[in-house]
Amino acid sequence: MGFLVNSVPTSSHKADKYIHTMKGFISYRFTGEKLEDLKTLLVQVQNGLKEVGVDAYCNLFDEDFETRSKNFKPQDYVFDAFKILGGIEILFVVITSENKSEGMIMEVGYSIAKTIPVVVAIRNGVENTYLPGMANMVIHWSSIDDLVHKIKRTDFKRLKT
Repeated sequence: MGFLVNSVPTSSHKADKYIHTMKGFISYRFTGEKLEDLKTLLVQVQNGLKEVGVDAYCNLFDEDFETRSKNFKPQDYVFDAFKILGGIEILFVVITSENKSEGMIMEVGYSIAKTIPVVVAIRNGVENTYLPGMANMVIHWSSIDDLVHKIKRTDFKRLKT
């Protein structure tokens, strides 16, 4: 289903990059992760995606999310994500460890069912997961800087359905 890519250079014409901004969604494991580490990683991922024309939603930075989710049960988080996923063009999954995330797995499944392209960015050394095999594109990374560098060299528009 997918193909492996280290990165593909984007167009050298700046205007080409921003003719159309893609809508994206960043999927990540929250439970059990250090909040500050997540923020450090995800803000750079979100900014890197924005530089290549992907406006990626991340609930960690959604000011309204805290209010909306005050009385959420676990399944409510998933249904909230599904509402947002229905309007996106790319799912960007960040995998930092072999620890599982039920929400992430459901977001990937929903995206595949809706034929939304899935990009899995997996940290080097993480092997005990089948999600890269379900992705349209896999990015292997060793550090945040490495991941952001690879994001900035990737043409995500070629994944459009």
